[in-house]
Amino acid sequence: MAPKRPSSGRRSISQETFTASVSCNRLRSLQDLLKSSAGNNGPVKPQAILCILGIDSRYNEGCRELANYLLFSMFDIRRDELENSGFDEEVIDDLIFLVKADTVHVYCNPVNYPYILPYIAHWPNLRLHCMTETQYEDEDAAQEFKILSFLDMVKESQVIGVPFSARGHMQPFNPMVLEKWPLVQAHGLEDFAMGGFFTMVHQVLDLSEALTAIYDRIDAVVMETLVTEQLPLFERQWNAMISNVDIACKEKSFQKLSQATVAEPLKSYYNHGRVSSPRFSQGSTMKTPFVLFGQQSSTQKLQNDDQVLLASSGVNATPAKHMVCQAISPRSPLACARTYFLSGGHTPLPVTGATVQAPRPPKTDQELLSRLYVVVIDAVLMAIQAYVESNSFTEAYTVAMDTLKTECKEKLLPASLYSSRDVVEFTMECLDHHGNSIPIDTAQSTSFIKSIGLRVKNIGSLEHSGSNLGSVVFAESFLDSRLIVANPDERKSFDTQHLIITSRIPRYITWAGDIQKEAQSEVVQAFTKGSLPFGKVLVDGETALILGSSKLSAVHEGTMYICERGIIFNQARHGVVVFPKSHFEDLQFYDGESSGSTGILVVTYRRSLCHYLPTECHNAEDMVMFAFSPRTKIRKAFYSDVLSPWQNSSEAPPLKLVDKVPDYYAATYNELQLKYDTDYKLKAASKPLHTAMAHLPELERFVDHFSASSVCQSPIPYTDLPAVLRQSVSHEAAPETNGESSQSNTEVVITIVTGVPGSHKDNLCKILTNMAKEQSRWVTLKPPLDSTEGFTAESVQSSLTKVIAATKKKGIRAAIGGRKKMRVLVVVPGYADTVQVVHAITSHPDPDVAKQIRIGAVTACVDPRNTFMVNRMTQPRLLDQCMQGWVNNVLFTSSASGPDRDLQVTQELIRRVNPQVAFILANNGEITRSGDIEMILSETAFMTPDLVRARHLITPGWWLGAMSSLSMYPSLHEVCIKFYQPLEKNKLMAKLRNLKTSLCARPMKGNIYCIRGRTKFTDSDQLMEVQYVTLSQHLNLTAALESPSARPPAPTSPKHPQPPGSAATNGSSVMNGPNGDNNGVGYCFVFTGCELKETDLKEWLRACAKQKPVKKELRTKATMSKQELQKLQTKHHLEPLPQGWFYNGHQYVSLGGDRSNQHPEMDKFISDYLETVNAAVKLYNNKVDNEEFVDLFQNVH
Repeated sequence: MAPKRPSSGRRSISQETFTASVSCNRLRSLQDLLKSSAGNNGPVKPQAILCILGIDSRYNEGCRELANYLLFSMFDIRRDELENSGFDEEVIDDLIFLVKADTVHVYCNPVNYPYILPYIAHWPNLRLHCMTETQYEDEDAAQEFKILSFLDMVKESQVIGVPFSARGHMQPFNPMVLEKWPLVQAHGLEDFAMGGFFTMVHQVLDLSEALTAIYDRIDAVVMETLVTEQLPLFERQWNAMISNVDIACKEKSFQKLSQATVAEPLKSYYNHGRVSSPRFSQGSTMKTPFVLFGQQSSTQKLQNDDQVLLASSGVNATPAKHMVCQAISPRSPLACARTYFLSGGHTPLPVTGATVQAPRPPKTDQELLSRLYVVVIDAVLMAIQAYVESNSFTEAYTVAMDTLKTECKEKLLPASLYSSRDVVEFTMECLDHHGNSIPIDTAQSTSFIKSIGLRVKNIGSLEHSGSNLGSVVFAESFLDSRLIVANPDERKSFDTQHLIITSRIPRYITWAGDIQKEAQSEVVQAFTKGSLPFGKVLVDGETALILGSSKLSAVHEGTMYICERGIIFNQARHGVVVFPKSHFEDLQFYDGESSGSTGILVVTYRRSLCHYLPTECHNAEDMVMFAFSPRTKIRKAFYSDVLSPWQNSSEAPPLKLVDKVPDYYAATYNELQLKYDTDYKLKAASKPLHTAMAHLPELERFVDHFSASSVCQSPIPYTDLPAVLRQSVSHEAAPETNGESSQSNTEVVITIVTGVPGSHKDNLCKILTNMAKEQSRWVTLKPPLDSTEGFTAESVQSSLTKVIAATKKKGIRAAIGGRKKMRVLVVVPGYADTVQVVHAITSHPDPDVAKQIRIGAVTACVDPRNTFMVNRMTQPRLLDQCMQGWVNNVLFTSSASGPDRDLQVTQELIRRVNPQVAFILANNGEITRSGDIEMILSETAFMTPDLVRARHLITPGWWLGAMSSLSMYPSLHEVCIKFYQPLEKNKLMAKLRNLKTSLCARPMKGNIYCIRGRTKFTDSDQLMEVQYVTLSQHLNLTAALESPSARPPAPTSPKHPQPPGSAATNGSSVMNGPNGDNNGVGYCFVFTGCELKETDLKEWLRACAKQKPVKKELRTKATMSKQELQKLQTKHHLEPLPQGWFYNGHQYVSLGGDRSNQHPEMDKFISDYLETVNAAVKLYNNKVDNEEFVDLFQNVH
């Protein structure tokens, strides 16, 4: 089977709440650990956190736990997908993370790259070490690359922390254990010259405990898991407990129920879940689930005796009237407690009619317990609200006690129930997402679940003086969310929300176990048979749903009888409920938008009827809802037999058809409709979070709030709060004053263009200003050509001040059309951080200037062929310039003509970084389409709500200047070399072409990635601007103006104000900053690269210029070559011979018998030759001595 690649990484992320902000927040939590302390390691502070996965760390569980935290449990959630991909486990686990305070390094391979990229692409200052597919085919090269990547990552960190142990499996830490890790062993190999073994060069700390505290925090993704996985399981066990009681009630074995039978689902769930649960790793004593009948709940500490029966657990061994239940999730912080009632709590309306009941104290124990329990519920809910608003346990306790006291008095309950602290027990604790207790006053308490409960114990009996009824208990688990809001008056406030996670657990249930079914049938027959006190029966016993109080109860199913003058509802738990039409204040019917919608009948009754209704039907609105599911008999019968008679009835109130569900029941109706859609329409399963939102009505609103508060602890401006919370803002039309109109006309819109060196951003700016609209006049703010200082906030703020000053002078003439509207184009220099640029503009120190400027749009220029420095490692800051919230458009400035692999890879990467950014294709920045121009020059795109939200959540506190400049890896800087003599074009071109081949992957020292400058060539007097990009090998030669920079904006005459660059003839202007006047030098080149040395760069430039002539040395016989000697011999071999010599045809022979292959006077010939040659050499040397040579860096003026 061929290996499979993931079709879409983002679609494979199952968590719907996963966002770049949540992912960045998890990374930021680790980086905060490095910035603060090392946890339990004393004064030693780690500089990095190292995480190695797979065989390279001997499958260390601590490293895997950290990787799962950063990758949102990818290795667990996507286990089946990874196993079925066809790749070996060693290949999938081939990952290294090194987290530093402001940088994160990730090593991966081309196989797992597409899997992890959606989780990490948006991390700030991400440095990816990954080979291409072709390079990875060589196994030896791949292993060497991994080792070198690891060594590069760790070499600058002296103290390194590791997640040695996993939660619940803490082990003694010995740094030498790391030396057994295969990858770490490579550190000690002599081939890599790292200076020795890893633990000899680096101090290693165990950060397991400190990291565990970070893992325990609850963010949006953890909350999603809680409500979609843990909560349904928790609710299922609770419902199973309720079903045990329902079954016993139906089978007439109610009195034989034991605590063990009822509690079995809760205890089994808890005990099975405790196996290997990390919740108990620290040996803490935790609460346990229980079900207690009657007096069994009166003990000092709630204990559980499984043998106790319901029939004998009440006062004087009578049947219990109530039971208290508590459920605890073994693997999550979910917990709740309820009090349920085991005997009938109300008396149905008699056939003879109702009598007015004045408020009175409770007469029975059942009535006492019921009223008190409702008060306890209100007290807990009010305490939750108080805590959320104040973040104070003391305040929550005070409100709970005050509510208990006040409502007990209102309900005429005995003072003994609230007057003593020995009777009332209020508890509240903070829990992490494993259920471990956390101090309630922790600084980040909003990152944890709270469990809050109230118990009133030792309740005295009204029917049996001196006896104890037991306790009433109610507890909930909730999650709060808190955002700090910065108001215009510099006062800080809080915007809070909360979600009661266990609110779907029924808060109030009554089983009328003491009432025989025959008695209930007699009540029903009294109204539906015989004399028919409610008139003709229109619907005779059909199944329907009922809900009274949405705070106390859930929807119940029962049998409904509809008569001409009333309704009878028989429910299996609390018995018969009678609703006479004479007690109705209002009747509303809503039938939905189609036949597939649930129909509801809402009755508003008079308060006097409350005495005859079960507590579950009591609410502040005095309403009760009956629901008819689609395609049911009762729905059809209601339309055919009830609707018309009730509408035409002369008795008030008439039935009204409404087009909206009453607000009190809106959330319940949506839940019912979703249940029908999923259960009966057999539609495709909804996403788990959407299903959870239907079951927890407050969840949808809370998700947006908590997604913001869990990642942003910095203040948010009041004006941006609606955008952060995704709230719609209503804009009321208001008359515009003349002053406001004038301010709008003089407002200056700023367009920002970013990009790394060589991204063609300068060319884009030229094109934009040349294509400027007729109503706009452009000011371009960019650094001078020879500037290497980078971005400074003071410079751009000073320039904007001058622009606004010039704009004000033009205000009157602009109003009558005499001047064009001013716009500013800011070209961000080099590798500047977009966040700092935006902050410098939006936080202008002059309030008047700040009010008149706004950012319209930000465009990042990216050249796909200048994106990757080596393999998959991008240029520093390139991905950060494309980050969500900080850029509207990404302009790809090469490979735009057709299908291109570089373009495809780059687009896929940036799309992972920013899914919403607009892509524009324009070779060399030469945009032509009007739609593209409109996007780049938009006046409002940067302030859209989605971008405002992303900025605050991904970069919290940016508007306060809370961010620091990020370091660069590799460290790139610019060096400006100034010179005074022209260059030789051919030599320069040859040197430029050789730059790419001279690039070194490791180390990168001396690599040159971009050259820009201004020079003349020896064959022309034209001043030229030169830009060369090494990676893309793009060369740009353009004629330059002799004086390119314009005067800074300094209007001196009120009559003729001069905006910046007003001398430009094309309607645009350029402001090169403080270094005007031809940049202060004749020619200059600015080199961008790694660890560049000025001396080396000067030598490189000298090789491109005319070389200084070198004097020749005088020739001697010893310096003559064999060829020269042979040539002299050939030239003179026929010369006359001296006396006594002759030539025999082969050699020269003397009369004395000497023989020679050379002419006997060869020395004379050589002497004559050298004399002639040396004369020419002397002439040349004299000429060199007399000629003046000017060095490239010598200024002759």
